[in-house]
Amino acid sequence: MATIIVKRGTKVPTTSNLTRNGELAVDYSTGKLYVRCSKGIMCVNTNTITSSSSSSGETTSS
Repeated sequence: MATIIVKRGTKVPTTSNLTRNGELAVDYSTGKLYVRCSKGIMCVNTNTITSSSSSSGETTSS
């Protein structure tokens, strides 16, 4: 079984933060996911993640 490790931070990662193609990073201040590719750093998602409480008290994401 493989383990996926995602680097965490509060700013956009640089090529010195992600050194291998396919490495993932999350910018917690914006909720964006980044991946290192052959051309540099690419943002995988541009939508913000919002949370709301349902009537049962569970937190949901959209």
